[in-house]
Amino acid sequence: MSGKTVLSQQLNNPTTLVHDKSVGPLWYASPRQLAFAILVLVLAAAGFVAGILFASLVPPRLSFLASYLPFLGMLGAVGAFVIALRPKWVFYAFVFCCVFSYETLEETYLPLGFMKLYIQDVVLAFNLMYVLVRLVFGSTCTRSVPFNKFVLLYFALGLFSALNGLFLSGNPYDKVFGDLRRTFVYFLNYFFVLFLIDDERERVFFRNLLVAACGALIAKGIFQILTGQFYYRRLGDAAHILSHIELTFLSFGVFYAITRLFFEGTARPWLVAYAFFGTVVTIIGNYRASWLGFAGGLFLIFLFLPKRRRTQLVLVVIFVAILTGLTIYALWDVEVLQSSTLGQEITAKADIKNAPLDINVVWRFDSYRATMEYWQRRPWLGCGLGTSVEFVTITTRGTPYLALDHRVHNSFLWLWMTQGILGFPLAMLPHIAFLVISLRYVKHTSWPEGKATVLACASYAVSMLISTAFELFLETGTTITVYSAVLGLAMLTIHATPDHRAKSDKSSATPSKSPSEDHTLPSSSSIA
Repeated sequence: MSGKTVLSQQLNNPTTLVHDKSVGPLWYASPRQLAFAILVLVLAAAGFVAGILFASLVPPRLSFLASYLPFLGMLGAVGAFVIALRPKWVFYAFVFCCVFSYETLEETYLPLGFMKLYIQDVVLAFNLMYVLVRLVFGSTCTRSVPFNKFVLLYFALGLFSALNGLFLSGNPYDKVFGDLRRTFVYFLNYFFVLFLIDDERERVFFRNLLVAACGALIAKGIFQILTGQFYYRRLGDAAHILSHIELTFLSFGVFYAITRLFFEGTARPWLVAYAFFGTVVTIIGNYRASWLGFAGGLFLIFLFLPKRRRTQLVLVVIFVAILTGLTIYALWDVEVLQSSTLGQEITAKADIKNAPLDINVVWRFDSYRATMEYWQRRPWLGCGLGTSVEFVTITTRGTPYLALDHRVHNSFLWLWMTQGILGFPLAMLPHIAFLVISLRYVKHTSWPEGKATVLACASYAVSMLISTAFELFLETGTTITVYSAVLGLAMLTIHATPDHRAKSDKSSATPSKSPSEDHTLPSSSSIA
């Protein structure tokens, strides 16, 4: 009987398809899958019931939350079960949220009376316990990375500065603990990258996660541009999209797209689109600090390209500048406020001549002068953590105003005030050491993946350090989290790199094993 005749009989008699062992059912659940599904449903129901019971205990002032608690309990129970199965997802999701929605993490907290408990604190405590459990049971890789000693020295400086602020300067303990937590403790995310990522596949996944988060920010910025969702912070401050922190975050993705383009040797359309739209969003974002930081990161990439690639980068920058200029020109007269257009707002930020008259610049200079006065009180050891700067400045109406409990918009000056002459070099040492180690690696490695990733991380560090000369990035929880994660990615990439320099001396006819084919990271490595 021919195959055509058999097929015709089966179509005419569908029951033969059901009883034919070669054709299984459309969906089949094994006993293990059924048990898993039942367990999830039981946990969801238990969480829902717990939410109902807890809703009855909510005080009257929080009664508006009662209707949401059952559903939050259900999500919490299922989420806890998923976390128990995939604990690393907590760290991955946390870093993604820091990049994409930092305001949610910075503004969501639980008041405990003596302190505020933020989501960052809960996630950090969970990751720390998970790393300790893995270390105890020997299920994690302990990697000897020379940069670690600089991070540990940074932690020691933070503890000393906290004691300095508490006992020598007499600063309030809650402010001391807040500064210690934001500036130093959140740097533990660097070690989470080293101790939670076990192999090459996970390293690539984490790098792609950062790039995807930056891409989501770029898409968010494009959406705000197309829908005219510009916001106006105060009188005298130009309209913006995204924020200065988000614009700094997305620069990592742009730098990685650019380094991939020039070190891979192939122009992938999505990388070109990624870099172009990221540049457009950064310019229209309308923050001078972001512009300077972005330019600094691009200049670092330019320095480490071969001469032929430098010419290509210059041509690409010119091409992107033309496209960006045409885009801004097309949107120049778009009204972003009732009496202002996009062109007028960008011009206001780019007007260097009148920048000293900008209220934001006036506030910064007044705070800088006050910071130096505080430093002169204790120049050698500094004022310690928890020091709040108070100074007199002017408002947008030109009237005097006393700024209380002000955070200095220059992390370098803030560190100079709190750490003093002796502590400030130690505070800068990790940043300088990272750039030295990373750039030395980029100069000598022949691995395109490592060169692109590490140079993108170094460019992001330069961009953030330039921007923090006008902002408080080294004393903000989410910026420190992302910064330390990028540093960890760079060190992990350096640590995973095979010795290509030794292999390059051999005959090119002998192919070397690609790092992407090796799914294990070495346990130790030396950094040239």
